[in-house]
Amino acid sequence: MEIEIKLLKRIQEPLYQAYLGEILLFSFRNTLFEIELYKNPRTDVSKLYAESFNRCFLKAKQKDNFLYLLDEDIITRPFTLLPHAIARYQTFIREKAK
Repeated sequence: MEIEIKLLKRIQEPLYQAYLGEILLFSFRNTLFEIELYKNPRTDVSKLYAESFNRCFLKAKQKDNFLYLLDEDIITRPFTLLPHAIARYQTFIREKAK
């Protein structure tokens, strides 16, 4: 991951920014959503999905998001992305500290 980040930064900044957006959307947002969902399964799931998106994308102002209905991993493979989210977080923290 560290090599990938360095290469993307060196090649082109917009490519690196797109990569960051993908990480936020598919790793961090999903993991945050699943953690909160399993902590409180009686929550309004569409609101929780929107809140998890808003936490990752600070300018977003979603109130409801029903796209969780398309994500079968929530049921079939919960927390699949958790180890990747942790590894990516640690990589970004180390990279930022440099």
